[in-house]
Amino acid sequence: MDRRELASLLEQCGSLEHPAHSADYRLAACTVRLHCSAPELFQEIHDVLSPTFGGERAAELPAGGWRFAVMVSDAWDFERFAQAAEGETVIAQSTGYRTLRGKVLEDATVRYVANTESGNLIAVDNVRKLAAAIGRKPDSSLILDASATIRNILRSELERRGGFVLHSSSLRVKDKGVAIIGEKGAGKSTLLMEWLMNAGAACVGPDRTFFWKDRQGIRFSGWPSEIRLKAETVAEYPGLQAFVHQDPALWNGEKYEIPLQRLSSWHVPVAREVPLHVVIFKQYVPDMPDFQVEPLHRREDMIRELKSSLYTPEDPNYPNWIGVPNQSEEKAEDTLLHTPGLRFIKLTGGGSRERLLNLAQELVFDEAYEQRTYYP
Repeated sequence: MDRRELASLLEQCGSLEHPAHSADYRLAACTVRLHCSAPELFQEIHDVLSPTFGGERAAELPAGGWRFAVMVSDAWDFERFAQAAEGETVIAQSTGYRTLRGKVLEDATVRYVANTESGNLIAVDNVRKLAAAIGRKPDSSLILDASATIRNILRSELERRGGFVLHSSSLRVKDKGVAIIGEKGAGKSTLLMEWLMNAGAACVGPDRTFFWKDRQGIRFSGWPSEIRLKAETVAEYPGLQAFVHQDPALWNGEKYEIPLQRLSSWHVPVAREVPLHVVIFKQYVPDMPDFQVEPLHRREDMIRELKSSLYTPEDPNYPNWIGVPNQSEEKAEDTLLHTPGLRFIKLTGGGSRERLLNLAQELVFDEAYEQRTYYP
């Protein structure tokens, strides 16, 4: 397909307007308005995005907001596009992740990316703040491409305003916002599950969390994803085990994957835009029979713990693969470390689940710990 045909497709997407198949998704002050050419597409995408980004449409699109269209079109031709593109491009590649490949064309302010895996087209115009996902079928691949691109646009806009993403499990327990940070296998999901199952907490982000500064301090919201749990973890909770066994599709061969939109049927609430109060750096040490608690006050100690949790451009979920400008994540350190009253605690060891939850509750709510604040 030549650039004129591609531009025509994008214009068709830009003219889509159907209130019944439309919603606004927000992250802090960032907004993307979704328009779909078919109701079934809209509902599927909305189910993915709404737990973390809402979906209440305003009368007018806020200033600086994006328009995003999802359209099924016979005019889209992957093979013709591939012939016009200059060879195959590795869009994103990282150790431990799959490599995403695609065909890329750029025309003035627009970047056209044909996802080789799905065969769909993603078009992004950064000047007009117009983007689209176009496929020949209203299938799951189009829903995935559209949802991922909307998520990445919101992330890019948040970063442009000084926000950032951390590899963390996050929740709201009573009136406290808690972020649990740690490397893979550190026990983030274990602590999250204990809070969700036994302490009435609301889930915010199972694995990654958006953070940003406002007048009151730091707020955070989740990333549309799944809670991924090993079979032995699920077996610890009979109610959860009964829930996942009702749907064999939740098992991916290695772990159970529970989408955030399914949590309501599991009687677990999902919260968004929560004030941050406590950051727990979790480290699992199997040969330690109990847990060691270390409040962190020194800047160098906190920076060391944060380093392993910052997401970098090598992550294939990073928005630069679709041409959305990315922002430096170095602001994460300064934002977190220069927020008066925010507490940082390192929790190391390998005791029982009951002991873990009781200790975590004490760290968050005990008045003695509340007085241990950090002021740079």
